[in-house]
Formats: sequence, C-alpha cells, structure tokens
Amino acid sequence: MTYTWQSPLGEHKLTITTDDNSLRPWDSGDEYLLEQLKDYPDSRRILIINDNFGALGTALGERSTISWNDSYCARESINANITAAKAALPNFSGTVNNEKIDADLVLMKIPKSNGMFEYQLEKIRLRVPAGTPILAAAHSRNLPPSFFESFENHTENAAYSRIWKKARFYSGKTKGSAGLSPQETIILKWEDLNITALPGVFSQSRIDPGTQFLLEHFPRVNAPEKIIDPGCGAGVLALAAALNWPEASITATDDSAIAVESTRISAEANGFGQRIETIHTDILKGIENESADLVICNPPFHQQQRVSVESGLGFLRESARVLKKGGQLFIVANRHLGYQSELERLFEGAITIAQNKQYHIFMCRK
Repeated sequence: MTYTWQSPLGEHKLTITTDDNSLRPWDSGDEYLLEQLKDYPDSRRILIINDNFGALGTALGERSTISWNDSYCARESINANITAAKAALPNFSGTVNNEKIDADLVLMKIPKSNGMFEYQLEKIRLRVPAGTPILAAAHSRNLPPSFFESFENHTENAAYSRIWKKARFYSGKTKGSAGLSPQETIILKWEDLNITALPGVFSQSRIDPGTQFLLEHFPRVNAPEKIIDPGCGAGVLALAAALNWPEASITATDDSAIAVESTRISAEANGFGQRIETIHTDILKGIENESADLVICNPPFHQQQRVSVESGLGFLRESARVLKKGGQLFIVANRHLGYQSELERLFEGAITIAQNKQYHIFMCRK
C-alpha cells in the first residue's frame, strides 16, 4: 500500500508491504525527529538508525545519509521508498561490525528491546566521533524509565522532550569509547550445546518458552538431508537439529543481523560451522523451491510493536514453498493465532502433536 505523508520537510510517497491497514510506513517519532532538524541546519553526514520503512531517509533525500539497521526487511523498504522518491540512496552500514562512521548527527528510532538499544548505543560510542549530537525517538508508551537510564549511561548532556503526538525523543551528545563496558554476551545451555546470545537478540536471557516446548517434543523423523530453521534467533533449533541429525546440512535464516551472527558464532563454537549455513534474509528469500526435507520453526508474531498474524502466515507459506514433496514442517505457535486453517490449505494435513495452555505444535506434510 502506498501512502502520502506530509512530513515536516515536505510531501512524500511511502509504500509498505502489508495487509494490515493499521500500519503506516512512518509515525510521530519520525515527525518529531524531523522537526528538530531546524536546530542542525549544517548537518550533512547524518547517521540514521532503525529507519524501518525509509521515512527518515526519504525525507532527508537532499542530505548525505548513512543507514544502519539490524533488519533485512527494513533495508529493503528503505531501498524501495528512497528509490521511488528519486532521492540519493544512503550508504548502508552493518550492525555487528566496528567500522568507523564520520557522522555529524545521529537520528535514531529507539528499538522495542532495551537490550538492543544498549547494544546500539555501545556501537555508536565505538563508531561515531565523541561529541556528535544524537536524537532518539519512539512512542512514549514504549519508553519505560530504564530506556532513558540506558541513554544517560552512553551520552553526555542527556535530556528528554515533552510528549508530542504520543512520541518523545531523547537528546544528548555521544560519548567516546573510553570507559565503555559492553554488555555481556549470554551463553544459553541446552543438553551439550553452548548457545551464544548476543545483546539484542530475541529472548537473549533464556530459551524462549515456545522454542523450549518444541525442543521437548522434537520431531522424530527419518534422517533428513536438508533442514531449514527460518527465524533462527540465537540458533537454538538449528543447533539442536545439527546435534540430532549428524549427517544433515542446515540453513538458518533471520531478518535480524544480530540473530544471524549469534547463530554463526554458536555453530562454530559447537563444531557445526561446516554444517550450518546462516543467511540474513526475509524469511526464506533466496532459498530454492522444493529444496528442503524438514523445516523446524518458531515464527515471530509481531510486526513493529503490534501482534501480527500476517508475520507468521508468511513463514507458513514460505515453508510450504521450499519443502520437497513429502517434506515436513514442525512448527510451534501460540494457541490464539489460529494457524490451523492456513496449514490445512498449504499442506496435505496439519496434525497437532503436542499442546499446552499456551502453545500448539503442528506436524505438516507437503
């Protein structure tokens, strides 16, 4: 869907790929940040972080920008919207490296996880010159006091704005790397596996309950040659598959670069580096049709800050696409999401093999 956005810098066309009519490719946090640019008229090297649909980059088309985003889908949206606006594409920078960025202003949309926020603030200190102005915005309801405490810890002259259209922004100047004590990487344990969970990865502090339930009812199937774990997170299911089927090759994918890096590190650390391939992509984009024997999946059910059945349905459809005839999907899902009818449409059958008060585990055969 394409929308016309009257931003503080002019009118822009923005497109979002979704059937959810409640979602827009911009929000009041974007508008609040752009309103502040009058105080920075000479900024020409702007680092934009978490520009989910390219709203900030599109509006700033006349200025030189660097885009830094953990999400593959966000990068695709940024490319599409800025290209359609015939504006200059930003220089893209990865989230997990320490490459220096010569920015004179940082505009940031605050992520939903404080762990991710801390991780990105630490990276800013390592990569951006000390003393660079930084403005970070989000919907006020998503900013408990702990978020501002994180911001204070990593910036000088930290302050927060009044609430405007339900959004708030933080302002300050970047600290340098001196005295920086990065967050600890957490090592999760399952059987004989040590699983690396980098700061900001989904469910960093423990194995997600849905994943844990699936591990307790792990599929018993004849040795598959090719296994895929879409939305791999820290890689728990991919590593469990490598342990369970020693001859199988496994592909683990995620929209999050930090998740993909966590899985890559874990695969190497557990001796599976040659058997587990990691890909930063949108669900299973780039994976060949009918190429997999088994898909094991705990799909996300949020888009931005909202519960979204649509997100999970994409995983079901992509799993059906990549499975061979006779291939199987094992998927855990919250009971309230109602995936049964779509699974029955996509597969020959969808059998519930386990359930509790919160989750179903389905086995589906193509």
